[in-house]
Amino acid sequence: MPSRNHQGCPHFPFSSPFPMSSKNSTNLAYLFFRGYYANIKDPEKLNKEAEKDYAQQLERINLQLFGASLATHGGSAWPANADLTEPPFFQFQLYTTYPGLFTGAGTSHETGALGEIKMGFQFDYTSGLPVVAGSTVKGCLRHRLGQLLLAAKEHPGAVKTYLADRCRPFSTLPEAHVKVALEALIQATFAGPAHPYRRDIFFDAFPVESKNVHTRFLGRDFITPHGDNPLKEPTPLQFMKLLPGVAIRFSFRLHDFSWEAGAFTLPAADKKNLFYRLLQDWGLGAKNRNGYGRLKPQVHDWETVQTGSLPFGQSTPSASPPGKGPGKSQSQSQGKARDHATERKESEKPVSSGTLQVGAVYTVRIVQHIQGKKGMRVTFRLPGRDYEFKRTVPDVSQYPIGSEVKVKIHSLGKLPQEVQCEFVV
Repeated sequence: MPSRNHQGCPHFPFSSPFPMSSKNSTNLAYLFFRGYYANIKDPEKLNKEAEKDYAQQLERINLQLFGASLATHGGSAWPANADLTEPPFFQFQLYTTYPGLFTGAGTSHETGALGEIKMGFQFDYTSGLPVVAGSTVKGCLRHRLGQLLLAAKEHPGAVKTYLADRCRPFSTLPEAHVKVALEALIQATFAGPAHPYRRDIFFDAFPVESKNVHTRFLGRDFITPHGDNPLKEPTPLQFMKLLPGVAIRFSFRLHDFSWEAGAFTLPAADKKNLFYRLLQDWGLGAKNRNGYGRLKPQVHDWETVQTGSLPFGQSTPSASPPGKGPGKSQSQSQGKARDHATERKESEKPVSSGTLQVGAVYTVRIVQHIQGKKGMRVTFRLPGRDYEFKRTVPDVSQYPIGSEVKVKIHSLGKLPQEVQCEFVV
């Protein structure tokens, strides 16, 4: 039998998918749950100066989390194990889309300190990587099939058409038998009395690839709860998410399903295909109604984070060959650049924060259209910021998704989302 974690969810029936080694960097799960509060004091007893210092400490840890590289933390270490690609084991991978994936919201992770991540996140304790628990995958698929079962009571024809389009064996099922067969499938797959070695198992799902810059896979986002007063100025609450453009590998141990002595059969491979399509149609994870947790087979570059600094702790590589300094012409050009920088007046130097500069104009790409309280809004990303900025526009048709527009920076605040900017015509 597969080993089980603290949640009763089966792990892989072989070695850990991302074995930790001395070459791997900090375990992100430990950093998030233990290192985050290693030197914590009672936030209510902190004076203003100490509170500011503690907020800066938390932000340094946040940058380490959000700057983590999937390649460095084991994203390319998935074992080439033949058992995963041969029945009864099946797997597939899907990419997260904008705005990302959020799981583990119910985990406690808050003290009230300024600048901290206010919500929990689901990590695998062994590898330190984000994980979608097998119980989450199982519960999501069970819920979606349950919704189809309810719909089949009144609209069996529509449900059959939906299932047949996603899984060919359902096309041979008579319309009158759709409800009963679907109910039997749910019972056998998720709660059946089959022998333990004949039960379907849903393994934990891990990120295995990132199309983002520096293979980054974690980012920050904010919610702004208004409470009972819609006019009250909200306090942004920061939380962690899996970035768009991250491939998640789902793994299962599946068995053939047969109903009424072979009147309807669903081979394990077709069952895998059904799960593949259901996850694309419905997604999974928290804040699903707000667009989080949506998955698809491929993503475009403009849907991913293609700007930002190097992963935390890494420096920009030198353009010179190893062991050699810059050439004479290169040294001269660098010296001239330093001279010009020295001659610039202090008042003329732009105020900068990260890769952004006040007064600078950047080309950004429109990511999404959303409905706001004051009209349609467009979202876009600025260089070096994981946060998706939103702006209300009079005519959203002038800003099609994927198009490029110019944005001018007016001011920068202490937090990454505190940026005042406007579109430049």
